[in-house]
Amino acid sequence: MTNCSFCEEIQAKIPEIYFEDETNQFVGMWEINPVRPGHTLLIPKRHVRLLSDLNERELQSIAKAVVTLKQYIADTDLRSICDMMLKKPVGPKSTEFIAQAIDLLKKMDNRPPDAFNDGLNDGEAAGQTKDHLHWHIIPRWSGDVQDPRGGVRNMFPGLGNYHKGVQK
Repeated sequence: MTNCSFCEEIQAKIPEIYFEDETNQFVGMWEINPVRPGHTLLIPKRHVRLLSDLNERELQSIAKAVVTLKQYIADTDLRSICDMMLKKPVGPKSTEFIAQAIDLLKKMDNRPPDAFNDGLNDGEAAGQTKDHLHWHIIPRWSGDVQDPRGGVRNMFPGLGNYHKGVQK
């Protein structure tokens, strides 16, 4: 595939790629604009656009790769990763995201994450902005937001916490 930044980065083996699954089908890459420290993208090496484009072997391997990668993130000194990323920011917005991640780590005493959110923007209408499938793994800490209930549902304002009903 030409003009795919993920394919080019995988081919170039950029430093942000830090994980390869045991089946040699997926790589893990630090997100350059992290919403939380340790925010990672799990990316198939083969160029595919959607989850439904994965072959049977890839579909069988992706969940194990996610679980393995989460453990790796939990065992990693995320402050050192953020510091490394700050030395080579992609741009001013990247610097802002990384600085925000460092601030959160300070508040959380640089401890490992307590949980994770997973996100897959599977198609343009779902917010996919890159034409190469990638699975977001976002570490979370107790207390990192006022009310985490609803998790990924919070992408729809007023619909995150179903215990409260529709909030207008």
